[in-house]
Amino acid sequence: MNNNNNNNINSNINSNVNRYIPILNLDQIEKEIKNNFKINFNNNTDINKEEWDDFNLKFKRVVFFVKRVCELLSLSSLAYFHTIILFRRFISKVPLKDYNFYLVAMSCILICVKVNPSSIIAMKVRDILNISYYILTNEKLLINDDYYNFKDNVIDMEKKVLITLEFNISISVDNSIGVKLPHSYLFHFLLFLDFEKDHLVSQISLNFLNDSLLILFIQSPYFQPEEIALYSIFLSLEFTKNEGLKIDRAQLYSLLGLTNSNNNNNGYNNNDIDNKYNIFKNYLNNLYLEIKFSPPTITTNNENNNLTNDINNSLNIIHNTGSELIQNFFKK
Repeated sequence: MNNNNNNNINSNINSNVNRYIPILNLDQIEKEIKNNFKINFNNNTDINKEEWDDFNLKFKRVVFFVKRVCELLSLSSLAYFHTIILFRRFISKVPLKDYNFYLVAMSCILICVKVNPSSIIAMKVRDILNISYYILTNEKLLINDDYYNFKDNVIDMEKKVLITLEFNISISVDNSIGVKLPHSYLFHFLLFLDFEKDHLVSQISLNFLNDSLLILFIQSPYFQPEEIALYSIFLSLEFTKNEGLKIDRAQLYSLLGLTNSNNNNNGYNNNDIDNKYNIFKNYLNNLYLEIKFSPPTITTNNENNNLTNDINNSLNIIHNTGSELIQNFFKK
């Protein structure tokens, strides 16, 4: 029994020490992430571009849908991020063709509300159903047999999500088991770097962080939550042309534990981190280009559906700045 406990402790320590992975071959890593969904496409070969683009578009639509639901339910950005993380974990474990993405998303919202309530009002299942139904159909959800069937489907899906994720759905506040979110790191980094009172840098950092959810390649283990938080701040400082960083980046990397001096492959070197930051920046650049020139649309049975407009409006990621400014910034 003691030997087993020691082995578990050692494995946990090793998993924590070696959690930072340099991106040495971006194409290979992207291929590995794509192939996580290979069985879901019922295909024994690598996912082709058409399959991936179709899946990627469907995923973005669900993210926009969740964002809108959270806004209308007055849920925090933490609940929004938590929901998408659960959704991503679930769809990486199941055959996609067997599930309705929006139904899964509603169940993930329901789970997040139960685990970590963040609404300013008491939340009930019917609130999530009413808002979701209205967004998808532009109609009110009537209390009839359809309503109860709808409710039963969401609750049944909630059970499937919980079982598939082995009930590992709570937010982790340390290195324990759970969903690790970058928001706490962001707030602590802003405080440590003395930017907590700079509302522009803070808000844009949070926006970049939340936007990273739209990019399937920005995920664990290749991008850890603390890395996403740090890169979001760097990108915000670069975007706002703020030169107020009072500490050398190399020293900052060392203080945050991203690099070490022992050369034992348990951390990065400075070039690894700078390279990964540039990859993070390029991913967001491509996202904003896609948003500007090819915004996703959603078709439903109701031609008057306003979901597309709501979604496209939510794509104005950087508050109080125009898309042309974003384009010019990323072209540098």
